[in-house]
Amino acid sequence: MIDENKFWDLVRQWEYDTRNTSSANQILGHSSVGQIIQMGQEVIPLVLKAMGENYHFTFILHKLTGEWPVKEEFKGNGPRIINCWRKWAKKRGYQI
Repeated sequence: MIDENKFWDLVRQWEYDTRNTSSANQILGHSSVGQIIQMGQEVIPLVLKAMGENYHFTFILHKLTGEWPVKEEFKGNGPRIINCWRKWAKKRGYQI
């Protein structure tokens, strides 16, 4: 069973610590990201919920699933990347 409170604490810490950076390496290399990934596939519904408009969560989804349902032409387009993951989730029965 996942610790949902821990998940949301990690998300808040990650967002707070990276709020003033545009460096993808710093954002995705934050320790909270690794801790969320270590929680395993059980957190996928929470990651989908947390994703909102923050496309950095798609990196976590990729690490958890091993999939990347994003067309090459959407590279760098956050809203399109998020939309691809929402379609992926819907096809797999996740509530978003």
